[in-house]
Amino acid sequence: MSSIGIYVSSRDNVSSSNNSFKVYLNTYFGRGTDGFSLALTHLYFINSNYVIHSYNRYVYFVYNGTAYTATLHTRNYTSSEMVTELQTEMNDAVPGTPFTVTYNSTTDRLAISSSGSTFRFATGTNNAYSVLGVTSTNLTSTAASSVTLGGILDLSGTKYVDIATNMSANSFSSSGRRVFERIPITAAYGSMAYWENQYPRYQYYFADSLTTLDIELFDDHGYPLQLAENSYVFMHFMLVPGDSE
Repeated sequence: MSSIGIYVSSRDNVSSSNNSFKVYLNTYFGRGTDGFSLALTHLYFINSNYVIHSYNRYVYFVYNGTAYTATLHTRNYTSSEMVTELQTEMNDAVPGTPFTVTYNSTTDRLAISSSGSTFRFATGTNNAYSVLGVTSTNLTSTAASSVTLGGILDLSGTKYVDIATNMSANSFSSSGRRVFERIPITAAYGSMAYWENQYPRYQYYFADSLTTLDIELFDDHGYPLQLAENSYVFMHFMLVPGDSE
């Protein structure tokens, strides 16, 4: 059966976000008895997803029995810059300046020490732990005067993008979200991320019509993909009547 190309741009978004958007299709696709199959064949956008952004900027900890929150600035970091940032923001959150942060380049791990009271890390939303290397063991450990993080400091940036749509999907992300397609990202920050699928993987969709596409983009940590203001995502889908399988 013949296929139909569908070009989608977040520039044509009728909602309020460029990482979670609804696009009305120019053509009304009425369904026959067999529904539709849809595949993503191309995607490109400027990679503007900071290592630390609005969804992963907080560090929660308990110092001398009192809970505090350190807030990291949204930007990209080198290891030395992150050492300075984490030390500054943890010290700004508590009385005095008890904290010293160091980085071991051999193990790629951060260590935090306190010259005052003991401390421990705590759970909280939108935390920076997957970047800093704070592990579940760190979160359940008792308070101490020095803590070495169990995971590595990961400042490498976005490794892949998960695309979720209002179409059916067979795959699941680690967070349990249905994923229409997972796109590897190799472009550096500020560069064009371009992906082409030479062997499209069709997803079957059964409905009376297809007049809109609802699209959500998530980074490899499950957070909404952060795009710069006036930056857009461009996609090309192929649609065929019925089940392509």
